[in-house]
Amino acid sequence: RSQVEDLTWARQGVVATVLNGESVPLVQQRIEDGGFLDLVLTPLGADKVVLHIRTAEDVMCTINSARQFFDYFFSSFVRWDKEIVPFQRGAWLRLYGIMLHAWNENFFKLCVLDCGRYLCTDTSTLEKESLDSTRVLVATPSLEVLNVVANLLIDGVMVEVKLIEEWGYNIGEDVCLLEEDVTPRTNYP
Repeated sequence: RSQVEDLTWARQGVVATVLNGESVPLVQQRIEDGGFLDLVLTPLGADKVVLHIRTAEDVMCTINSARQFFDYFFSSFVRWDKEIVPFQRGAWLRLYGIMLHAWNENFFKLCVLDCGRYLCTDTSTLEKESLDSTRVLVATPSLEVLNVVANLLIDGVMVEVKLIEEWGYNIGEDVCLLEEDVTPRTNYP
C-alpha cells in the first residue's frame, strides 16, 4: 500500500502537458528565468510533468496568478489523481518513404498513429531542408525500440512508410528528458 506522506505529496501536485515537444530541463530553466524559482517540474514521461512548489503555497494558486505565462509552456493543468496518466516516453522517429506531395505535418501525424501520440515535428523537416526522411517526436507506451511499417493510401496509391526510432538512446529512454539541439515551433514571449 502507498504511504500516507507519499499520497499527500502527490495530491499537492498538478499534472500538466509540456507544449511543442520541449525538453523538460529546458522548460524548467525557462520557468526559473521567469522568476518562479520554487516551482519544480518532475517528469512523468514523454510530455507529462508534475508541478510542485517547494514552499507551502498551493501550486494551482501560483499557476493561476501567472496563467498567461504558464500557458506558453503547458496545457491541461489537472490536479494529480491515481488514474490520471499511464506511462509514456518520448521517442524521435524517422519516417522513410514519404512521397513529396504528402510532405506535411498532418500526414506525418497519420503515419505515427499506431506508434504513439504525436508531439511535434522538427523544424528541418518542416522547412524541407532534407527530403529523404522526416523526424517526428511521439509519446509512446512502448519500452521497445520502435521499428514498424505503415501502409497508407496516398491519392489512390498504397505507400509503405517505414518508421524507425532513432538510435543512440538506451532502450526505453525518454528523449523528452534530454536537451536537444532541435527547435520546435514555439510562441514564447
